[in-house]
Amino acid sequence: MDWNPPQPGDLFEGKYRIDAVLGVGGFAHVYRATQLDLGRPVALKVLKPFAPPRSGDAEAAEEVWIKRFRREAQLVAQLRDPHTITMYEYGQADSGMSYMAFEFVSGKSLDIVLKESGPLSAKRVASILEQALQSLAEAHEYGVLHRDIKPANILVYEHLGKSDRVKVLDFGIAKPLADETDLTSSDLTQAGMIVGTPSYMAPEQLTGEGIGPASDIYSMGLVAFELLTGGKAAAGPTTMTIISKQLSPEIFKVPSDLDVPAGLRSIIDCMLAKNLNTRFKTASEVVALLEHWDSDTPLVGDLTPAPQPAPAPVAAGFGGPPPEAHITPPTTAPPAATPLTGELSGEFEAPRKKGIAAPVIAIILLLLLIGAGLFWTMRQQSPAPTPDPQAELATSPTPDPEPSPTPEPVEPLEEPAPEPEPVAIAPLVIETDPAGLALFIDDEPVGTSPLTLPSDELQYPLTLVARHDDGRETSRLVEDPSEPISLTLPEPQPEPQAEAQPRTTRTKRTRPAPQREPETAKTQPAPQPEPEPQPEPEPEPQSDERPQNDSKKKADPEPSFPALDTLF
Repeated sequence: MDWNPPQPGDLFEGKYRIDAVLGVGGFAHVYRATQLDLGRPVALKVLKPFAPPRSGDAEAAEEVWIKRFRREAQLVAQLRDPHTITMYEYGQADSGMSYMAFEFVSGKSLDIVLKESGPLSAKRVASILEQALQSLAEAHEYGVLHRDIKPANILVYEHLGKSDRVKVLDFGIAKPLADETDLTSSDLTQAGMIVGTPSYMAPEQLTGEGIGPASDIYSMGLVAFELLTGGKAAAGPTTMTIISKQLSPEIFKVPSDLDVPAGLRSIIDCMLAKNLNTRFKTASEVVALLEHWDSDTPLVGDLTPAPQPAPAPVAAGFGGPPPEAHITPPTTAPPAATPLTGELSGEFEAPRKKGIAAPVIAIILLLLLIGAGLFWTMRQQSPAPTPDPQAELATSPTPDPEPSPTPEPVEPLEEPAPEPEPVAIAPLVIETDPAGLALFIDDEPVGTSPLTLPSDELQYPLTLVARHDDGRETSRLVEDPSEPISLTLPEPQPEPQAEAQPRTTRTKRTRPAPQREPETAKTQPAPQPEPEPQPEPEPEPQSDERPQNDSKKKADPEPSFPALDTLF
């Protein structure tokens, strides 16, 4: 279907007057509108009509999408927490565009607040964190995961003289399509791919395993970290760099030089635990602890416990009992191995990689797992007492040379640590003329142009197709992503049809040509000049008889020549 989104001044569905555009994305537009029958302002989100796949049953795929949209919209419509944006209505227009009407709140998202004000105080962060977690707690009770918690989806506003009131936006709506966030190298939300923004996604969410409320809690911990420090915990120039940091055994912790009470620091550190066994299980649990955020002592167990064996995978379901003590993963065990090896189960079905992305992600995760295992093996060996390796390597019983070899085995053990460098690969940059074309890689939809995709998630060579809504398309075989790929759509082809008409008229004109040839043949016969010398015998007495004979002779050859001409 043609994507003709409403424009300011339009009347949408006969009851919403479009006042202004609040946001534009490849799959949805968000407007400030007025509901005319009630005279109230609303935030109207209009989704692009369903794009049928190039292969398979298009009608069945559209029916599945519509059912999922309605199911998720119905779940979100039940949320009533004051810190959750309220949905007034949802539906589908005759044009095929699905839409949702939310309450309109005049405020600023946290990413704008950070740009304008910089890092926030511990008191403000604790207040914002508590309100946002109250919203998540209710949603989790209804079986709704947000899956894309980030500063841009948390709004702060002033109400009745109170500042920093919180509204959590965009609960899990239309995730099978794609989020309206820009598809840049570090903010990727794709149809049929991992749902979320890599900088704020939990390890189990990135690996495509079972996710649950603990995944939203991890994302909220990353938001709190950014509010306190002014920078992202997992930052990098490419998506794969960010993902490697999220899957690394290294744990994100609030910097020790920040003026943050021990109580709040311990809560955020536990929210950022990469091991599900040591992370909070419910948002309500965190809210209860935040009542004492300004405590001078840690509120979440001992952050440096005794070494423990690697924990087994735990179901990331809902309503699970809270752990007896919440601690960050011990430094002697590789916590990242847990979400990589065991598939978690829960009421939420984790998105699965499809098409070309699945084998690539599997290979990347395998390499990261091997690297993590080597890294932790080195870490476990390096702190061992120095006399032991010296005693094993010594060839003589004299104790004097023992101190000299001590630095030699230690230094090479620490050098392999920076092995994750090869992950930085140039992304695939796609541009089209015109822009806004639907893009497909090996028959899999990947978004609209312009678009940047991480090369590590692709398998070269690949076939890139750009398609217009009117059916025109162009394609290219891509083998090297080092340079931007530019595709130009061919112009419509009504012009060749107009040129074909004069050709038919020309062929008609050439048909009479053979008819002119006989005319020229009549003017060429030699007998015509021969009668002219016949008048030489001029005797007048014989003129009466000879003209008659001459006339007969002249009449005889004239009909005979055309007859011969027609025969030959």
